[in-house]
Amino acid sequence: MGTLFDHLSALFAAPQPVPVEDLRTSLTRSLPRRAILEVVERSPGIPLGVLITRLPYGSGTVYHHLQVLERAGLVTTMASGRRRLIYPTAPSATAPPDTRHLVLLSTPTARRIARVIVDRPGCSIGEIFLRTGASPRMVYYNLKQLTAAGLVSSASATRYKQLTASPALPIILARAERMVAEADRGART
Repeated sequence: MGTLFDHLSALFAAPQPVPVEDLRTSLTRSLPRRAILEVVERSPGIPLGVLITRLPYGSGTVYHHLQVLERAGLVTTMASGRRRLIYPTAPSATAPPDTRHLVLLSTPTARRIARVIVDRPGCSIGEIFLRTGASPRMVYYNLKQLTAAGLVSSASATRYKQLTASPALPIILARAERMVAEADRGART
């Protein structure tokens, strides 16, 4: 038996951080959350509308559980035009290994830049500006992300010259383009 002070101290003590795997386990005891997480891990970048059609739950249920998963840091949503795309934040054992790379190619601008680099090995940044119509700021931002991820390399350490794609970039780009095409077909039906 402790004193009143001991009980109050224990009551208002700072919560201990929960390990990510324990958090994941406790959150996915809910069938809708487990189903959402499984679909998102199988199809990173899935549009919200397509996710709702693939699940046997109402849109309100999906929205609610998706918000719980997002607050817990297990999924993240990203706006892409008028669509909300959902990605797993930490790939699990069932998630494809290139999930992080798919996130980099989730925007149309990033895909256009990657397509130019894949189709025209050794291209310059000026050529990318001309072929994509993207602003210099957007091109630099996306090149920085693609280079940091190891998907693009440059002949110069300080400038984007003679850009070449890694062997993985064409495969990941094709997958990202397929996912967007499937999402567009799903949105039209």
